[in-house]
Amino acid sequence: MRRLHALLLLASLGAQARSDVPLEWAALASRFPGFAGAAVDVHAGRPRLTLLWTGPGQPPVRALTDALGEEAREAARTGVTQVRPAPFTLVRLLDAQRTLNGAGRLDPLLNRVVVSPGSAAVSPAGITVTAGEVARDSRLSVFVRPTSPARGVLAADVRVVNTGRWPVRVDWNCVVVRLRVLDVRGRDVTVLRDDEACAGSPPVILWPGEVRRADPVLPVLDGLPGGRYRLRAELDVAGLRAAHEATLDWQP
Repeated sequence: MRRLHALLLLASLGAQARSDVPLEWAALASRFPGFAGAAVDVHAGRPRLTLLWTGPGQPPVRALTDALGEEAREAARTGVTQVRPAPFTLVRLLDAQRTLNGAGRLDPLLNRVVVSPGSAAVSPAGITVTAGEVARDSRLSVFVRPTSPARGVLAADVRVVNTGRWPVRVDWNCVVVRLRVLDVRGRDVTVLRDDEACAGSPPVILWPGEVRRADPVLPVLDGLPGGRYRLRAELDVAGLRAAHEATLDWQP
């Protein structure tokens, strides 16, 4: 568990990231001009290293990984390594930050320089965004599909999708998705065995377009009269909320 927590340290360069970058990144940017940043998180229970890269062609993944810090090297050895395109190199981001004279915060995961809402320092255009823009264009959606509601047992396919513009760091070890059962009148008839519906996984980064399967606590259907219901999935995580409903035909 300690090792897993160490692997997640680099992933803290997310929406609430610090404005500085690891020291070895400057050396990487001088050797590999297309380097834009990196992040470590957990995917499907395994460490995941994501390299951000600009320009055409596949970057020298091994060389980049070897030059990164211990957490990234460990993730590359024991988990999954992926490369995601980025609009701006680390060099361009650092240059943009310098022009703002301390008014901007470099966020490598967003691949942007973030300024406070209402700030007059909003250039260079494209590279600089306001915190309000990031909040407005960050979005998570949730989808649910019952798979085998029969004989007192409910199974459901629940997936969380990043449908927004920016990557979102999610504390997946808190309440992520709660399932509720509604009758035809919209009344909540949910019975849960536990007070908390928790996915029980470490923090992860959901990149734009990425889909992640959730494993919530399922409602209890024992004693529920047969009939048609609505199965409602409610997402409330990282300040983002969403809901989705599916028809549930229940026969005890």
